[in-house]
Amino acid sequence: MIGRVALLVTFKKAKPKSQSLSRSHIRDLCNIDDQIVLNNKTLQEILNVANAVSSRGKGISMHQALSQLEYKKIRAEVSSEKLVPMIEKSPSLIEDWILFSEDKRTEGGYALEREKIEQHSVKEQAEITVNYILKELDFWVKFL
Repeated sequence: MIGRVALLVTFKKAKPKSQSLSRSHIRDLCNIDDQIVLNNKTLQEILNVANAVSSRGKGISMHQALSQLEYKKIRAEVSSEKLVPMIEKSPSLIEDWILFSEDKRTEGGYALEREKIEQHSVKEQAEITVNYILKELDFWVKFL
């Protein structure tokens, strides 16, 4: 008969090893800040620029509004497809941009004319307004 051998094993509490990050992990972490996350809040802030730069809103400059949004950085991600549905849900934004356009103190540039826009359906008004917004903001972003 073969005897039984008892195996006595003891466990020590192991100290955690410090974990080091590879260069690629560090590079990826640094690039997280550069990735653009365009959420509904940011899109809403873009649509609210007309109000923000007016005396009815914050009364800030266009330069300040676009800088705060980091518009130059996010512009490639902004599209009419993302903005039109938001204006359709909040048609009062159309009025904000009409007032912004009427308040401009210049003969040139883009304009959003109340008489022409009111002839269209809400969806078409939203599309016209978004086209105006993007042209207007793209013009001003050149001066940042």
